[in-house]
Amino acid sequence: MQLPDRRTMLLGTVVITVAALGVLGYSRFRTDDESSPVPTVPVANTQANIGCIDEAGTVAASLDEWYSNEADGSLVLTGEISSSIGLGAFSSAATKAVVANIGSFATSAVRDLAPTQTACVTMRYAGFELQDGTAVEVMAWRVVARASPMWVPNEAAFVPFDETTLASDGEHVKHALAVAPDGSTVLVSAFGAGARQLLAGSSEQAVGSPSVSVQQLAIISAQVLAEVIQR
Repeated sequence: MQLPDRRTMLLGTVVITVAALGVLGYSRFRTDDESSPVPTVPVANTQANIGCIDEAGTVAASLDEWYSNEADGSLVLTGEISSSIGLGAFSSAATKAVVANIGSFATSAVRDLAPTQTACVTMRYAGFELQDGTAVEVMAWRVVARASPMWVPNEAAFVPFDETTLASDGEHVKHALAVAPDGSTVLVSAFGAGARQLLAGSSEQAVGSPSVSVQQLAIISAQVLAEVIQR
């Protein structure tokens, strides 16, 4: 029998080594792919509530995919005053929900907000002052990436209220945040007298508790969200 020469042996070793690396690489790829599913919601460490409010989102996800206290995405609750034809329907829905679930109010104000004067409307606001000094705010926006609700000034962490709503039940400030599958969101907040100043660190007077419960805010947020997604 003739033994293989040195060149043949070296070539065989290279082929076997390459084949082994290929198998290992394939196995590793499959393992990583199966253990690290691609998230449904885009992940970003920038402002997340920049979706045009009059347009439906293209990603469908659950509440815990859109919002998490540990998420990197931020929420910006300010902007430049703008206007659109959709503000009327939002104002009507917010007013009806507040009256139906809380009662009468003393004053109110509504406005559209946008990042710039030439950008689409990304946020809608309706504010109501009650007779006892409680302030109720209703805001709508659409997130395009996972965000932390903790960017909303609060006294208590946001926790699940139901399958589509988060709640923050503080002594002086309460919130309910409802989200639709496409990221459309309605935040309803109640502030006791002087609570805004307390959150800003400038309160020099006694601060009251809002005369509205988280349960009432959650109902309002769901009712207004139903109107927001009827684009």
